[in-house]
Amino acid sequence: MAHQPGWVNTLLVFAAVALIILAGKYLFQPILSIVAKTRVRETFVALALLLVIGIALLMSSLGVSAALGTFLAGVVLAEGFRGKPLSVRPEFPLDESLSRTKIYEYRLETAYVPNDGLIYTVDQGLDHMAITDPATGQTEYVQQAYGEAMAYRAGTAEDNHVFGEFEPGGKHGPHSLDLGLDGKYYVTNTASRSIGVFNTATREWEPSYRMDPKTKARYPHTIRIDTAGIAWFTLTGSEQIGRLDPVSREFKILNLPKRKPQGIAGTTQPYGIDINPTDGSIWYGRLFADVIGRIDPDSQEIREYDSPISGPRRMRFDKKGVLWVAGYSEGKLVRIETEGFKTKVYPMPEFAPGYRPAPYALGIHPKTQEVWINENMTDRMYKFIPDEERFVVYPIPLRGTYTRDMTFDENGRIITSNNPLPTPALEGGVLEIISIDPDYDADKEAKLVLSQK
Repeated sequence: MAHQPGWVNTLLVFAAVALIILAGKYLFQPILSIVAKTRVRETFVALALLLVIGIALLMSSLGVSAALGTFLAGVVLAEGFRGKPLSVRPEFPLDESLSRTKIYEYRLETAYVPNDGLIYTVDQGLDHMAITDPATGQTEYVQQAYGEAMAYRAGTAEDNHVFGEFEPGGKHGPHSLDLGLDGKYYVTNTASRSIGVFNTATREWEPSYRMDPKTKARYPHTIRIDTAGIAWFTLTGSEQIGRLDPVSREFKILNLPKRKPQGIAGTTQPYGIDINPTDGSIWYGRLFADVIGRIDPDSQEIREYDSPISGPRRMRFDKKGVLWVAGYSEGKLVRIETEGFKTKVYPMPEFAPGYRPAPYALGIHPKTQEVWINENMTDRMYKFIPDEERFVVYPIPLRGTYTRDMTFDENGRIITSNNPLPTPALEGGVLEIISIDPDYDADKEAKLVLSQK
């Protein structure tokens, strides 16, 4: 650029601006619309960031301030959202069972408890285990070695880094956890390509199990422990499934069959995973391929089936060996009898005509076998009653709620974490544990409180 006459440089800048505007209207905006329809927020954010950085670099290469490029990228993105605001108002049927429901909230902020915690939550951005005691509402935080939170508290965190914001290239990035037969939690560390181990007895992180770089395993995502104590986990970044034997400390990485990714996705993503309680087989869902796969626990033979729903994300088995899968892209729930792969699809209730929910994860209540589903568009949780084939909708107290995986306590309460990105998107700006008691008994609780005084 420095050797070009000034008028040539000016002409090139104007041509670049015109090209960006035209490409934004006829190329970028249609692509963004396609990605938005998949409801995979991570992909949409990544594409938007790529657009901003790319345009900024282009303008910088022409000798113009990168700030102008960022401004132009903002114009392109803004054009993609032009139009009339949505006039729909979410409306849900009020089930009579809501009158017997109580929701408890536990704020995840700095606090410590002297006794054993009951709710364990990993924080992907801060590299720690949060142990919440429902009796006191307080939480203890146990940091992973050299994690983000440790650097912050030691005063060694980088000045230009946003504290608590997850980075794929960061320290650990704990994401999913499951309790092993030895009483320890096994955790997928998405950033360090390892399986973390948290000892609940000592409340300490033990040395992680690290995968051999030669396996090219990337981004361990969801983890489940089978009846033999073997840890199975999806590898979202490398189209693989991992197997870890905690006793021998040996990994086995299984390469999944080649699949052509759908839409503009560059690859498919193994996501949810669970173990069939009847035969020990391992089942997984594969985003951007719309397939559901089975792994034989002995031979590790892999077989994949076309998914009856789009966007199979998280999945869980009930005690009879029936597989339930949430269809994130279409707002549907599917019931699968794995023997013969017989399926039945249940569209979830629309909160307005033409507007379906976005189910992310689900869990099976251990006592009632009801299917609990979180939903990330309308601050709601859903309960599906299989015997009646109907849904019950539970409103969550805070706006901006974005819940993740869930578990159940010994009292039958449903427990999940509130984890929007970024955190300020949540009303109040403080993350929390949410516990739902669908069969709340005020008299019983009053007697319990009196007995504790």
